[in-house]
Amino acid sequence: MINSTNNNVSIYPAAYASTGQATKPIPTQPQASSAYGDAVTVTLSPAAESAKTLSSLASELTMDPAVHMQRAEVELKELMSRLGMSADTDIEIEVRNDGTISVEGDHPLMYKIEEGLNSGEEGSRDLRNALIGAHNGSVITHIGKAAEMASRGADANPSMMETYYGWVKNVANEVKNSSFAVNFSNGELTGSLVGRNGQAFNPGDGLTLPA
Repeated sequence: MINSTNNNVSIYPAAYASTGQATKPIPTQPQASSAYGDAVTVTLSPAAESAKTLSSLASELTMDPAVHMQRAEVELKELMSRLGMSADTDIEIEVRNDGTISVEGDHPLMYKIEEGLNSGEEGSRDLRNALIGAHNGSVITHIGKAAEMASRGADANPSMMETYYGWVKNVANEVKNSSFAVNFSNGELTGSLVGRNGQAFNPGDGLTLPA
């Protein structure tokens, strides 16, 4: 049985209506009207709320460094605004492979950004997570590109399979020791991996299969 409804009339459970028990109106939220008719208020179920939460966490779970960099830019701008920094302030951030972060720039409150990022305090936690996510994502992308090259090479030259995959392990060991340099300039955030030799590179740069 489906209970009929009219405007401003509460919906009653069918079970009570069919048994003759006293019915108690279920409170409903006020409805808004518009030129298109009465509005309908929708309350998400717990499952739908969980799905919504998971969707908002998608950017944290992805390994795409570009997604993390976009999020880091938003978080950095918000942090700068809270500290009263001009939006055109240039900032250099280094994410080291041990998880520590250094911040440099021509502003007396740069130390506040650095302290917040290293302490993991609430106001800086999302920025820290985004920066580390961009670093880890870049490392994994670099290793993935090397693995793809090795796979294609092994398909073309099976006798070199062990050599190619040994090379992938070396690439992985090398890039895991890299740091991540982040620059904020002209309102935009950019980042690149930095090898132990101090040279900046993007994922996939400088990869060459052994002969």
